[in-house]
Amino acid sequence: MFQDLYDLVRYLSEKDLYGLYESSFNETKKKFPIIDKKEGELSQINEEMRGMIGDTVQYKDVESLKKKIFTRFHEKMKEEIPEDVLRQFLDNLFENLEQKIRSHPKIRDMLQFF
Repeated sequence: MFQDLYDLVRYLSEKDLYGLYESSFNETKKKFPIIDKKEGELSQINEEMRGMIGDTVQYKDVESLKKKIFTRFHEKMKEEIPEDVLRQFLDNLFENLEQKIRSHPKIRDMLQFF
């Protein structure tokens, strides 16, 4: 029933989702020094990402969302962050976010019934 992260985020409040996203972003960027160093430059993109994640209704699935975020990130940072590093960062970010969402008490309780 819940095959994609997209199916789960609809059951979280915007505040919960943003909190999980911020935590995931902060943890993930620490693993990528090149991205961590660009934090000031990424703050605007990070805000845009929060908005995109919060507005999941415009995307069919997480892959569509990741492609949109990658395009936005790459457009702004292509001179500073190699494409392969950016893809790896986003993959890790979404893996981390999915783990956090699936372990959120509201989602974890719901998943036990399915």
